[in-house]
Amino acid sequence: GNRPTVLIGSACPLQTQQEEQNSSICGSNHSKNSAYHMLQQWLTTSPLVQNTLPAHISDGWRLVALASAGGLYLDTDVVPLSDDIVQLPGNTIPTQDKVGAYRLNGGTLRLDACLLLQELMKDYLQWASLLASSLSLQDQTFGFLGPCALTRVYTTKRGKEPVTILPPYVVEPPLDCRGDNNKKKKTKKPLALHFSGHRKYSWQRHLHCWDDRIKSSCPQTLIEIGYER
Repeated sequence: GNRPTVLIGSACPLQTQQEEQNSSICGSNHSKNSAYHMLQQWLTTSPLVQNTLPAHISDGWRLVALASAGGLYLDTDVVPLSDDIVQLPGNTIPTQDKVGAYRLNGGTLRLDACLLLQELMKDYLQWASLLASSLSLQDQTFGFLGPCALTRVYTTKRGKEPVTILPPYVVEPPLDCRGDNNKKKKTKKPLALHFSGHRKYSWQRHLHCWDDRIKSSCPQTLIEIGYER
């Protein structure tokens, strides 16, 4: 139909005409001196990439994709549970059920405006080169250029442009609490299920809670990410 499609593991252009105008300087008209151009060049030509944690490289390409196309990004281990996820407003970041440096969740992002993305790309360029030149792959911290960077940049640039911060249940609901049959306390229905952290190892234990919901959403994705029954 006319509904936009979520592209798992990539940026999905879901921009309105106004958003396209706002993001024009962040799309195909990048200056060669922009953070976008420098980040893309670093990822494709820098010898330091060979000593960069694969997760960090992925974090960099995620920023390049969002800066180029705007729209909605989902990690490959995020399973959409509702069409409403494609209606998230521009500049939306979910939180994780964590505190401190890992508070924001980069597995689901709707970023269209340029300021936050520009700052994220600058932050990436600063830290990725430093980490790759001074630390071995084993010593580089997973998440430092992903959720940690989101939290770091958002905290310092808060208020510069509107950003919608979603509660954890939106993409990381409790695996063992379906909510539908909980008479004492209704759990709000999530928009997606992110198999991050412990979820990758505890999924089978709670399969009965989520089986029908996942199968009715996108069963092929479940097979592709290795959670086939």
